[in-house]
Amino acid sequence: MADTLSRLAGPANIASGTSTVFTGTAAHIYTIRSILVVNDSASSVTLKLGINGVTDPDLILPSTAIGVGERLEFDGLVVLTGTNTLQADASATGLTITVSGLDQV
Repeated sequence: MADTLSRLAGPANIASGTSTVFTGTAAHIYTIRSILVVNDSASSVTLKLGINGVTDPDLILPSTAIGVGERLEFDGLVVLTGTNTLQADASATGLTITVSGLDQV
């Protein structure tokens, strides 16, 4: 099977509190190229993103406020292997996330 560049997750709502945005599949390697978060709510929302958790050592995005009608684009390079997860911790509902990258089988 060939490597596939695709949308890995979303667009999907991020729940208030800690939630799992993406869970990988065993024997796959995921190279995340872009994470887009949009705030379509009526107030600012604070967000953290991490690999396999949202405690400080797990973070790829520290606590960041996203204002009303704003978007945040993370264009770093993140690699997940096997059943690693991408987790979010949001201060409220109202955020939509889309994750794009390469699924390497």
